[in-house]
Amino acid sequence: FYLDVAINREKWYGRKKSLTKHVTRGTSAQSNPTVSLRCPAYAAYCNQVGFMLQLYKILWIERKGMKICYFTATGNSLYVSKRIGGELLSIPMLMRQNKIELTDDAVGIVCPVYAGEMPRMVRKFLEKANIKTEYFFFIYTYGMFETVARPNAVLAARKAGLTLHYVNAIQMVDNYLPGFEMQNQIDTAPKKKIEEHLERICKDISDRRVGTYSVSALDKIKMGVVHGTMGKAVLKGTAAQSYMVNQDCICCGICEKVCPAGNIKVADKVIFSDRCEVCYACLHNCPKHAIHLKTERSAVRFRNEHITLQELLSANNVDLDNCRNKADKS
Repeated sequence: FYLDVAINREKWYGRKKSLTKHVTRGTSAQSNPTVSLRCPAYAAYCNQVGFMLQLYKILWIERKGMKICYFTATGNSLYVSKRIGGELLSIPMLMRQNKIELTDDAVGIVCPVYAGEMPRMVRKFLEKANIKTEYFFFIYTYGMFETVARPNAVLAARKAGLTLHYVNAIQMVDNYLPGFEMQNQIDTAPKKKIEEHLERICKDISDRRVGTYSVSALDKIKMGVVHGTMGKAVLKGTAAQSYMVNQDCICCGICEKVCPAGNIKVADKVIFSDRCEVCYACLHNCPKHAIHLKTERSAVRFRNEHITLQELLSANNVDLDNCRNKADKS
Protein backbone atom coordinates (compact mmCIF):
# COMPACT_ATOMS: atom_id res chain seq x y z
CA PHE A 1 0.00 0.00 0.00
CA TYR A 2 2.69 2.48 1.03
CA LEU A 3 4.74 1.57 -2.04
CA ASP A 4 1.73 2.38 -4.23
CA VAL A 5 1.40 5.74 -2.51
CA ALA A 6 5.06 6.52 -3.15
CA ILE A 7 4.81 5.51 -6.81
CA ASN A 8 1.63 7.50 -7.40
CA ARG A 9 3.16 10.46 -5.62
CA GLU A 10 6.03 10.42 -8.12
CA LYS A 11 3.53 10.28 -10.99
CA TRP A 12 1.71 13.28 -9.60
CA TYR A 13 4.98 15.14 -9.18
CA GLY A 14 5.49 14.70 -12.92
CA ARG A 15 1.98 15.98 -13.60
CA LYS A 16 2.58 18.88 -11.21
CA LYS A 17 5.59 20.00 -13.23
CA SER A 18 3.51 19.90 -16.39
CA LEU A 19 0.67 21.83 -14.78
CA THR A 20 3.04 24.38 -13.32
CA LYS A 21 4.53 24.88 -16.75
CA HIS A 22 1.09 25.61 -18.20
CA VAL A 23 0.11 27.97 -15.42
CA THR A 24 3.34 29.94 -15.51
CA ARG A 25 2.77 30.55 -19.19
CA GLY A 26 -0.43 32.35 -18.25
CA THR A 27 -2.81 29.61 -19.29
CA SER A 28 -6.18 30.23 -17.71
CA ALA A 29 -8.79 27.69 -16.70
CA GLN A 30 -11.14 29.04 -19.39
CA SER A 31 -8.58 28.64 -22.18
CA ASN A 32 -7.35 25.28 -20.96
CA PRO A 33 -10.15 23.13 -19.51
CA THR A 34 -7.67 20.29 -18.88
CA VAL A 35 -5.95 22.40 -16.22
CA SER A 36 -9.24 23.29 -14.56
CA LEU A 37 -10.14 19.60 -14.38
CA ARG A 38 -6.75 18.44 -13.15
CA CYS A 39 -5.98 21.14 -10.57
CA PRO A 40 -8.78 20.30 -8.10
CA ALA A 41 -8.06 16.59 -8.45
CA TYR A 42 -4.36 17.20 -8.02
CA ALA A 43 -4.91 19.35 -4.94
CA ALA A 44 -7.19 16.79 -3.37
CA TYR A 45 -4.78 14.00 -4.16
CA CYS A 46 -1.86 15.94 -2.74
CA ASN A 47 -3.75 16.44 0.51
CA GLN A 48 -4.50 12.76 0.65
CA VAL A 49 -0.93 11.75 -0.14
CA GLY A 50 0.41 14.25 2.40
CA PHE A 51 -1.79 12.75 5.09
CA MET A 52 -0.81 9.21 4.15
CA LEU A 53 2.88 10.06 4.16
CA GLN A 54 2.57 11.53 7.65
CA LEU A 55 0.75 8.39 8.77
CA TYR A 56 3.42 6.26 7.12
CA LYS A 57 6.12 8.18 8.97
CA ILE A 58 4.42 7.60 12.30
CA LEU A 59 3.81 3.91 11.63
CA TRP A 60 7.34 3.43 10.33
CA ILE A 61 8.83 4.85 13.54
CA GLU A 62 6.56 2.64 15.65
CA ARG A 63 7.38 -0.41 13.54
CA LYS A 64 11.09 0.03 13.96
CA GLY A 65 12.51 -2.65 16.18
CA MET A 66 13.46 -1.96 19.78
CA LYS A 67 14.93 -4.19 22.44
CA ILE A 68 14.73 -3.39 26.15
CA CYS A 69 17.22 -5.17 28.41
CA TYR A 70 16.08 -4.94 32.01
CA PHE A 71 17.14 -5.88 35.52
CA THR A 72 14.40 -5.99 38.14
CA ALA A 73 13.88 -7.21 41.69
CA THR A 74 10.56 -5.78 42.86
CA GLY A 75 9.08 -4.83 39.49
CA ASN A 76 9.78 -1.11 39.08
CA SER A 77 12.20 -1.51 36.18
CA LEU A 78 10.09 -4.21 34.57
CA TYR A 79 7.04 -1.94 34.70
CA VAL A 80 8.99 0.92 33.10
CA SER A 81 10.27 -1.47 30.41
CA LYS A 82 6.75 -2.63 29.62
CA ARG A 83 5.56 0.95 29.33
CA ILE A 84 8.36 1.86 26.93
CA GLY A 85 7.52 -1.16 24.81
CA GLY A 86 9.51 -3.26 22.38
CA GLU A 87 10.99 -6.70 22.90
CA LEU A 88 11.72 -7.22 26.60
CA LEU A 89 14.86 -9.16 27.49
CA SER A 90 15.87 -10.13 31.02
CA ILE A 91 19.52 -9.32 31.69
CA PRO A 92 19.93 -12.24 34.15
CA MET A 93 18.66 -14.58 31.42
CA LEU A 94 20.91 -13.03 28.78
CA MET A 95 23.92 -13.41 31.07
CA ARG A 96 23.47 -17.20 31.00
CA GLN A 97 24.34 -17.22 27.30
CA ASN A 98 27.90 -17.78 26.13
CA LYS A 99 27.59 -14.90 23.68
CA ILE A 100 25.21 -11.96 23.69
CA GLU A 101 24.53 -10.47 20.27
CA LEU A 102 21.91 -7.71 20.10
CA THR A 103 21.05 -5.84 16.91
CA ASP A 104 18.08 -3.53 16.45
CA ASP A 105 17.11 0.00 15.49
CA ALA A 106 17.00 0.91 19.18
CA VAL A 107 18.39 -0.86 22.22
CA GLY A 108 17.86 0.30 25.78
CA ILE A 109 18.72 -0.68 29.32
CA VAL A 110 16.34 -0.22 32.25
CA CYS A 111 17.61 -0.90 35.74
CA PRO A 112 17.57 0.43 39.32
CA VAL A 113 20.16 2.61 41.00
CA TYR A 114 22.09 0.82 43.74
CA ALA A 115 24.25 3.08 45.90
CA GLY A 116 24.64 5.57 43.06
CA GLU A 117 25.54 2.92 40.50
CA MET A 118 23.96 0.41 38.16
CA PRO A 119 23.75 -3.17 39.48
CA ARG A 120 27.00 -5.08 39.07
CA MET A 121 25.32 -7.56 36.76
CA VAL A 122 24.23 -4.76 34.42
CA ARG A 123 27.79 -3.47 34.23
CA LYS A 124 29.04 -6.98 33.43
CA PHE A 125 26.30 -7.31 30.83
CA LEU A 126 27.51 -4.19 29.04
CA GLU A 127 31.05 -5.56 29.03
CA LYS A 128 29.93 -8.91 27.66
CA ALA A 129 27.25 -7.96 25.13
CA ASN A 130 27.90 -7.03 21.53
CA ILE A 131 25.27 -4.38 20.85
CA LYS A 132 24.70 -2.86 17.42
CA THR A 133 22.12 -0.11 17.21
CA GLU A 134 21.42 3.35 15.84
CA TYR A 135 19.87 4.50 19.11
CA PHE A 136 21.12 3.44 22.55
CA PHE A 137 19.42 4.65 25.72
CA PHE A 138 19.61 4.08 29.46
CA ILE A 139 16.77 4.52 31.95
CA TYR A 140 17.26 4.30 35.70
CA THR A 141 14.66 3.78 38.41
CA TYR A 142 15.52 5.14 41.84
CA GLY A 143 13.95 5.93 45.18
CA MET A 144 15.69 8.78 46.97
CA PHE A 145 18.79 9.92 45.05
CA GLU A 146 20.22 8.96 41.69
CA THR A 147 23.54 10.66 42.65
CA VAL A 148 26.15 9.79 40.00
CA ALA A 149 24.18 7.11 38.17
CA ARG A 150 24.04 9.02 34.87
CA PRO A 151 27.80 9.63 34.59
CA ASN A 152 28.22 5.94 35.37
CA ALA A 153 25.99 5.08 32.41
CA VAL A 154 27.95 7.37 30.09
CA LEU A 155 31.30 5.82 31.03
CA ALA A 156 29.96 2.26 30.90
CA ALA A 157 28.58 2.88 27.41
CA ARG A 158 31.88 4.32 26.23
CA LYS A 159 33.75 1.33 27.60
CA ALA A 160 31.40 -0.94 25.66
CA GLY A 161 32.05 1.05 22.47
CA LEU A 162 28.55 2.52 22.42
CA THR A 163 27.30 6.06 21.95
CA LEU A 164 24.74 6.91 24.60
CA HIS A 165 22.02 8.87 22.83
CA TYR A 166 19.64 9.29 25.74
CA VAL A 167 19.75 8.77 29.51
CA ASN A 168 17.13 9.57 32.10
CA ALA A 169 15.91 8.49 35.55
CA ILE A 170 12.49 8.15 37.14
CA GLN A 171 11.82 8.33 40.87
CA MET A 172 9.68 5.48 42.19
CA VAL A 173 9.13 3.54 45.41
CA ASP A 174 12.46 2.76 47.09
CA ASN A 175 12.78 -0.83 48.31
CA TYR A 176 15.94 -0.24 50.37
CA LEU A 177 14.79 -1.62 53.71
CA PRO A 178 17.66 -0.26 55.89
CA GLY A 179 16.94 3.27 54.71
CA PHE A 180 13.17 3.57 54.47
CA GLU A 181 9.90 2.71 56.15
CA MET A 182 8.24 0.83 53.31
CA GLN A 183 4.65 1.80 54.06
CA ASN A 184 5.64 5.45 53.98
CA GLN A 185 7.33 4.91 50.63
CA ILE A 186 4.21 3.27 49.24
CA ASP A 187 1.87 5.93 50.62
CA THR A 188 3.91 8.84 49.25
CA ALA A 189 4.37 7.33 45.77
CA PRO A 190 1.66 9.57 44.19
CA LYS A 191 3.67 12.65 45.13
CA LYS A 192 6.49 11.46 42.86
CA LYS A 193 4.23 11.82 39.78
CA ILE A 194 5.53 8.55 38.39
CA GLU A 195 3.10 8.28 35.49
CA GLU A 196 3.67 11.87 34.39
CA HIS A 197 7.43 11.43 34.29
CA LEU A 198 7.12 8.05 32.65
CA GLU A 199 4.96 9.48 29.87
CA ARG A 200 7.63 12.09 29.18
CA ILE A 201 10.37 9.45 29.01
CA CYS A 202 8.30 7.24 26.71
CA LYS A 203 7.69 10.17 24.37
CA ASP A 204 11.40 11.08 24.34
CA ILE A 205 12.31 7.55 23.32
CA SER A 206 9.50 7.34 20.75
CA ASP A 207 10.71 10.62 19.24
CA ARG A 208 14.31 9.33 19.37
CA ARG A 209 15.39 12.32 21.38
CA VAL A 210 19.17 12.69 21.52
CA GLY A 211 21.13 14.43 24.25
CA THR A 212 24.77 15.39 24.68
CA TYR A 213 26.36 13.75 27.70
CA SER A 214 29.77 14.32 29.15
CA VAL A 215 31.55 13.35 32.36
CA SER A 216 33.39 16.17 34.07
CA ALA A 217 36.32 15.94 36.44
CA LEU A 218 33.94 16.79 39.28
CA ASP A 219 31.66 13.91 38.23
CA LYS A 220 34.59 11.52 38.41
CA ILE A 221 35.49 12.76 41.88
CA LYS A 222 31.90 12.30 43.03
CA MET A 223 31.79 8.82 41.51
CA GLY A 224 34.94 7.87 43.38
CA VAL A 225 33.54 9.16 46.66
CA VAL A 226 30.17 7.44 46.23
CA HIS A 227 31.76 4.14 45.23
CA GLY A 228 34.33 4.34 48.01
CA THR A 229 31.68 4.94 50.66
CA MET A 230 28.19 3.67 49.81
CA GLY A 231 29.26 1.31 47.06
CA LYS A 232 31.82 -0.67 49.01
CA ALA A 233 29.74 -0.61 52.18
CA VAL A 234 26.49 -1.80 50.62
CA LEU A 235 27.23 -3.69 47.40
CA LYS A 236 28.93 -6.79 48.77
CA GLY A 237 28.59 -10.21 47.21
CA THR A 238 28.37 -11.73 50.68
CA ALA A 239 25.64 -9.33 51.86
CA ALA A 240 22.89 -11.99 51.88
CA GLN A 241 24.87 -14.19 54.25
CA SER A 242 23.82 -11.84 57.04
CA TYR A 243 20.11 -12.15 56.21
CA MET A 244 17.96 -13.83 58.82
CA VAL A 245 15.39 -16.52 57.94
CA ASN A 246 12.82 -17.10 60.68
CA GLN A 247 10.55 -20.03 61.56
CA ASP A 248 7.86 -18.87 59.12
CA CYS A 249 9.94 -20.14 56.18
CA ILE A 250 8.22 -23.04 54.38
CA CYS A 251 11.10 -23.76 51.96
CA CYS A 252 8.82 -23.04 48.97
CA GLY A 253 11.81 -21.97 46.88
CA ILE A 254 10.42 -18.66 45.65
CA CYS A 255 13.42 -16.76 47.02
CA GLU A 256 15.71 -19.06 45.05
CA LYS A 257 13.72 -18.66 41.86
CA VAL A 258 13.28 -14.90 42.04
CA CYS A 259 16.95 -14.19 42.74
CA PRO A 260 18.48 -12.71 39.55
CA ALA A 261 21.99 -13.76 40.58
CA GLY A 262 21.28 -17.42 41.37
CA ASN A 263 22.65 -16.73 44.82
CA ILE A 264 20.15 -18.81 46.81
CA LYS A 265 19.62 -22.54 47.23
CA VAL A 266 16.71 -24.03 49.13
CA ALA A 267 16.57 -27.61 50.42
CA ASP A 268 15.64 -28.12 54.05
CA LYS A 269 16.79 -24.54 54.69
CA VAL A 270 17.75 -21.39 52.81
CA ILE A 271 21.43 -21.08 51.90
CA PHE A 272 22.93 -17.82 50.63
CA SER A 273 26.12 -17.79 48.53
CA ASP A 274 28.52 -14.94 47.72
CA ARG A 275 27.03 -13.55 44.48
CA CYS A 276 24.40 -11.26 46.03
CA GLU A 277 23.33 -8.22 43.98
CA VAL A 278 21.73 -6.62 47.08
CA CYS A 279 18.50 -6.22 45.10
CA TYR A 280 16.28 -7.50 47.95
CA ALA A 281 14.15 -9.59 45.59
CA CYS A 282 14.21 -12.45 48.07
CA LEU A 283 13.12 -10.27 51.00
CA HIS A 284 10.28 -8.50 49.23
CA ASN A 285 8.87 -11.50 47.37
CA CYS A 286 8.91 -14.13 50.11
CA PRO A 287 5.23 -15.18 50.51
CA LYS A 288 5.68 -15.63 54.27
CA HIS A 289 7.87 -12.56 54.86
CA ALA A 290 10.33 -14.92 56.48
CA ILE A 291 13.56 -13.23 55.35
CA HIS A 292 14.75 -10.20 57.28
CA LEU A 293 17.65 -7.79 57.74
CA LYS A 294 19.06 -6.93 61.12
CA THR A 295 19.00 -3.26 60.09
CA GLU A 296 15.64 -3.10 58.32
CA ARG A 297 13.33 -0.26 59.29
CA SER A 298 10.14 -2.00 58.31
CA ALA A 299 8.53 -5.44 58.16
CA VAL A 300 6.33 -4.26 55.28
CA ARG A 301 7.29 -5.57 51.85
CA PHE A 302 6.83 -4.14 48.36
CA ARG A 303 6.26 -5.24 44.79
CA ASN A 304 5.23 -2.87 42.02
CA GLU A 305 1.44 -2.93 41.85
CA HIS A 306 1.48 -3.45 38.07
CA ILE A 307 3.78 -6.48 38.19
CA THR A 308 2.93 -9.99 39.40
CA LEU A 309 5.19 -12.48 41.11
CA GLN A 310 4.77 -14.72 38.07
CA GLU A 311 6.25 -12.01 35.87
CA LEU A 312 9.28 -11.63 38.13
CA LEU A 313 9.83 -15.39 38.15
CA SER A 314 9.28 -15.59 34.39
CA ALA A 315 12.07 -13.05 33.95
CA ASN A 316 14.32 -15.86 35.17
CA ASN A 317 12.49 -18.51 33.11
CA VAL A 318 10.96 -20.15 36.16
CA ASP A 319 7.69 -22.04 36.52
CA LEU A 320 5.77 -20.64 39.48
CA ASP A 321 3.49 -23.68 39.80
CA ASN A 322 6.18 -25.83 41.41
CA CYS A 323 6.90 -23.14 44.01
CA ARG A 324 3.20 -22.51 44.61
CA ASN A 325 2.46 -26.22 45.10
CA LYS A 326 5.12 -26.41 47.81
CA ALA A 327 3.67 -23.35 49.48
CA ASP A 328 0.11 -24.73 49.36
CA LYS A 329 1.15 -28.06 50.88
CA SER A 330 2.79 -26.21 53.74
